[in-house]
Amino acid sequence: MAGAWRVLVLVLGLAGVSCVRRPRLRYEDIVTKALKVYNDGQQGRPLFRLLEAIPPPRLNSTSRVPLNFRIRETVCISTPERLQQPENCAFREGGSPVVRNLYENAKYDIISNILRNF
Repeated sequence: MAGAWRVLVLVLGLAGVSCVRRPRLRYEDIVTKALKVYNDGQQGRPLFRLLEAIPPPRLNSTSRVPLNFRIRETVCISTPERLQQPENCAFREGGSPVVRNLYENAKYDIISNILRNF
């Protein structure tokens, strides 16, 4: 009987922990994290900084959120030290802003990696 109570308490405890609500990130925070991932893949190439986050018309918490944003190339080259604070890098002169859709870029990277390995 004591064993059954322990199991019940354990199950209830785990259920309570799994139901704890995680803090919801703002769209701008999500885009900032996505840009960090994008810059991580640019080792030895110029870093990009965020110009503008373009939120979708309506956010629905149950569906995928497309990440659209405008970025611009900076004068800094991507190194592990620079990735910590790309906002300290100046924009490259004459560099035009680029609109990125991270989902499309990630999809392209996955496909190119698969094709490269065959």
